Amino acid sequence: MNQLSISERARDLLYFIARTGFYCEHFNKSINVSDFTITKLINNGVLEYKNPMLIFGKMMGVYILSKSGIKTVKKQLLIRPYKPSVGGLNQLEHDFILGKVYERLNKVERDTWITETDLAILYPEGTVVDGLYTNMNGNKVGVEILTNTYSKSIIEGKMKFIDKYCDKKIVVNTTDIK
Repeated sequence: MNQLSISERARDLLYFIARTGFYCEHFNKSINVSDFTITKLINNGVLEYKNPMLIFGKMMGVYILSKSGIKTVKKQLLIRPYKPSVGGLNQLEHDFILGKVYERLNKVERDTWITETDLAILYPEGTVVDGLYTNMNGNKVGVEILTNTYSKSIIEGKMKFIDKYCDKKIVVNTTDIK
């Protein structure tokens, strides 16, 4: 696979998708990516567009990494995507909230983000959270988005991870969002 020339805005978009699962136009203000950049990434086979889906009562078109995009992110951005396979769109509301948390971070904090996939490799002994980043005060912040499908034992495992490895936490339950 040839190295793909990636602009700074395209890189920000690829990091966003790799770290949160998908991108939709709702996040455009924080990511500030043009339609031209998105089209270029689709034409290069890095992104795929999925028809509008219902997320918290609104129809939204979403962009995900293609198989080639996953390889590009691993090789050029050196991270393992949060959604390691194409089509992982079974938790749209979960991933949308994860994107909302991520978009509120500044660039320095975003650059410290570790995906759930990487956390599982770094901490193989148990359950991990959706993401972890270092805030501007040097605190490790665990990020977990809960859904009504999580068992009590999964939630307890995620909270134990936060208690053991994080200084602070952001925990949101999708059922609390109206």
